[in-house]
Amino acid sequence: MRRSAPSLLCLASAALAGALLCATSPAGAQGASVPTGVFSANRFVPAPGAGNYLSVDGAQVQGHLMPSVGLTIDYAREPLVVFAATCAEGTTTGCSIEGTEAKLVRYIATANLTAALAIVDRVQVGLVLPLAIADGDGLDRRVAVGDGRGVPVSIPRGRTFAVLDPRLSVKVRLLGRGTGGFQLAAAAFVTAPLAEASANDRYLGDHGATGGGHLIAQLVEHGVHVAANLGGMYRKKRELFSTTQGSNMYYRGALGYEITPLLLAFAEIDGATRFAKSVAENPLEGRLALRLRQGDFVFTAAGGAGLVKGVGSPRYRIIGSFAWIPARADSDGDGVEDRFDGCPNEPEDKDGFEDADGCPDLDNDNDGIPDRLDKCPNQPEDLDGFQDSDGCPDPDNDNDGIRDGFDSCPNEPETVNGYQDDDGCPDEAPAPAGAAAPQSEAAPQSEGAPAPASAPASAAAAKTKAPEPVAPAKAKARKPRPARARGTSTPGGGSTGARRP
Repeated sequence: MRRSAPSLLCLASAALAGALLCATSPAGAQGASVPTGVFSANRFVPAPGAGNYLSVDGAQVQGHLMPSVGLTIDYAREPLVVFAATCAEGTTTGCSIEGTEAKLVRYIATANLTAALAIVDRVQVGLVLPLAIADGDGLDRRVAVGDGRGVPVSIPRGRTFAVLDPRLSVKVRLLGRGTGGFQLAAAAFVTAPLAEASANDRYLGDHGATGGGHLIAQLVEHGVHVAANLGGMYRKKRELFSTTQGSNMYYRGALGYEITPLLLAFAEIDGATRFAKSVAENPLEGRLALRLRQGDFVFTAAGGAGLVKGVGSPRYRIIGSFAWIPARADSDGDGVEDRFDGCPNEPEDKDGFEDADGCPDLDNDNDGIPDRLDKCPNQPEDLDGFQDSDGCPDPDNDNDGIRDGFDSCPNEPETVNGYQDDDGCPDEAPAPAGAAAPQSEAAPQSEGAPAPASAPASAAAAKTKAPEPVAPAKAKARKPRPARARGTSTPGGGSTGARRP
């Protein structure tokens, strides 16, 4: 037994079985519309090319003229179900759902053939060709419309095979390179109404061509993937009883993590809105997926369900895909093919240091100073407290010719004076043994005492400065020492000094 509910809750209750539509019953229900044409109940379309998720586009574009092809199979259960309802006379409010339901699309199994080609480094062309087998209950009854008239409605039942609407797309990367970091892109698409011809009135394709586009934002850092798509779609307005379908805004998102470089786990949401109160016009689907790459081949398995059971949002969906994406592709755009690239998602920094491995070397010499700040990026800094921030090694801090490892005073230059010049420390040479202490003045003479014969020579010698020693260029300059007199007078009138032969 079902509970009575207002029109909006009528839609919500019907959504529990899949996509939601409230059909009026012959028992005087009013306000519904006779079907005015078909629309597609198949909302899932895989994103073609490398670097995408399921229906969510990534911003990556393969290298120049790099192709990819794939096959994505999905099975959706009950994406379009209508219920009979009895409403207050002349309105669509106060409705109660009767036991009668019609699964217009009981299931749809689709094989999506995908292909993509990067015509230039930032532009990719993609194609999706869906082939489907579907089954439905159909509908054959009289429906009361707004003026109370009973109008016959007939929707075919049974199994059918159809070529669904193919989609041609173009994606342009606007910002970023490779697959790492933050990137922006834009995509546009058009479809052709083939399903209308091959499966008329089965709600597997849209009436007429459709088109649209979206912006793509993607961030990949440290194995974490975040992507978002936001855009709009144009299609002709169509009505099925109390539900209207037509142009809408759609939104998609993905969040994932690289368990290993070859294994990615991610979740997706895929929704749309016509900014209407009807649940049927606001579908939302969630999915969980696991992706494995082996050489040139990529395998994906996923499952999901309708979170808001609008049109095209199934009770559940199962997805499996297989793609050939050549490993010689250059995912990060650094010129090193993925099969030789040690870091296929991080571009090499072309600085002449180990550029063939495909991995960026942000600190070539591993001295803790990034290359962009390192004056000697290929020579590690010797962290000894002396000018360590410039990134250059200083083997002889004081430039005295003695390497710091053997220099007892590494920050003070040696004075090269013939005295302990190999210890690296500045020093003064000691005076020769037995030499008289230097005196700055001659001793005064006694009054009236005659000067000794040697006094003039001694005085002359006292006035003569000793020659200043010349040190090597690297030694510190020395102050001149006072000259030593060869002889001095004594208070007793005698003299001291060297004895003449």
